[in-house]
Amino acid sequence: MAISPFEMYKAQADVLVPLVRALLVELGAERTHKLVSEAIGEHFRGLGKSIFETLDGEDFGAKTHSLWKAYNVDNPLDYKIEKQTKDSLYARVDGCRFAEFYRGMNAPELGFLLCCGQDYPLTEGMDPNAVMRRPMTIMQGHDHCEFYWDVHADPAAAQAEKGKEVARVSVEQIRLLMKHAQDRAAAPKPGEAPGR
Repeated sequence: MAISPFEMYKAQADVLVPLVRALLVELGAERTHKLVSEAIGEHFRGLGKSIFETLDGEDFGAKTHSLWKAYNVDNPLDYKIEKQTKDSLYARVDGCRFAEFYRGMNAPELGFLLCCGQDYPLTEGMDPNAVMRRPMTIMQGHDHCEFYWDVHADPAAAQAEKGKEVARVSVEQIRLLMKHAQDRAAAPKPGEAPGR
């Protein structure tokens, strides 16, 4: 019996959310971010490479569109492909069950790291000259997500743009992890009166 990507993420979250919360307490936001990003990055780069080779389509845009269809097998995303060329794909997501799930766990900041964060190394595995930009996500509290994938002819330009995007996202992920840790530290412990 095959498990859908959505069900896989939910099962992983049951283990990873408590683990990342413990790492935040022990290591702090920056070290936790680095450790978790590197660990999931290695896995998802390999996954992107292996999956992308099997997808239907003659070019990057078509294969990426096929990936969206496969990923959305049980409809966790309400999305629309806005533009597709042989070297690009732009999509908008207006509904995200991943974000709803992580909010239900009171962990949207961790969802941004554990779920949304995997898209960058996955893209790198798909094509080393592909760059994904995602200026906003529902997981961060926006009303929609925007995805922009482009394959660059110049590998140096691709690396430079990837570096800027990953740095931008890393800063946001660390900021959200710090907020998460502060909110959890300020919350009353079980059996403790609020305001103590």
